[in-house]
Amino acid sequence: MADHLPKNIRDTIRKLRNGANEEQRKLIDILDVSLGSMVPAVSDGMIHAESMVTSRERKPMVVMRWGNNKGELSPIEARQFALSVINAAEAAVQDAAIFDFMMTQSSNSKEQDGYRMIAMVRDHRRKFEDEQ
Repeated sequence: MADHLPKNIRDTIRKLRNGANEEQRKLIDILDVSLGSMVPAVSDGMIHAESMVTSRERKPMVVMRWGNNKGELSPIEARQFALSVINAAEAAVQDAAIFDFMMTQSSNSKEQDGYRMIAMVRDHRRKFEDEQ
């Protein structure tokens, strides 16, 4: 179990696991791994990036820091990561616009309809991205 998760989440996962059958435990383990791989929130809530040159090979490198963690990316990897963040930000705005439309403009829409519409748009987005 990931130590950086808040205590109440760790306790909830333990309780779920204790009362679960084998199939449910597999799902709980997947949840635990997924939560454990998430970047923990840091005091300032930011991921910082800075440039550097490697000492041995004298190659460009981008250093990412969040909390006590650190990662190094090549400039190409850093640009790909930055583009994925920009794409996620744009998708979040689009998803919120679709959800807002479904909730405010359609008289008989339910919250579930908004979520279904977002899921459909995400599936189509992935389809078009895969075709490129």
